[in-house]
Amino acid sequence: MFGSVECQECHDLSQPLSIEAVSALCVDCHDDEEYEQTLTGWVKSLAVARKAAESALANLDEVLSGQTTDQARTARAWLDENRVVVRTIVESAPLHNPDGATLVFKTIAHEAQELVDSNGLRSVNPNSND
Repeated sequence: MFGSVECQECHDLSQPLSIEAVSALCVDCHDDEEYEQTLTGWVKSLAVARKAAESALANLDEVLSGQTTDQARTARAWLDENRVVVRTIVESAPLHNPDGATLVFKTIAHEAQELVDSNGLRSVNPNSND
C-alpha cells in the first residue's frame, strides 16, 4: 500500500493500531466485505514466507557450521547479509508492501537452498519448507 494511499486512509491515527481497525477501513474504502479478510490473509502469507526464509537461513547456517572453504566463507557472508535483510523487512512493517516482502522472503529461501545444493553442502533438513 506504500505509495498508493496516504497513512490516514488505512490507519485511524486517533485509535490504537490493530488488524481489525485497519481492516474496517479497507471495507470503508473498497465497499466490499471481502476486503475485511484481505489484511488477515496478508498477515498469514507473510508469516509463512518469513518462516520459510528463516528456516532456510537456519539450515544453511547449520550446514556451514565448521566449514572453512572459500565457498563456505562466501556462503556465510551471503547468509549474514540476508539475515539483516529479513530483520529489516520485519522491522519496517511489511504489510505496507506485502507482495514485495513475500517475494524477498521466497527469494531468500530459494537462494539459501541453492547455496546448499550448488556448493555440494549436505542439507541438514531437506524438508525445511514445512
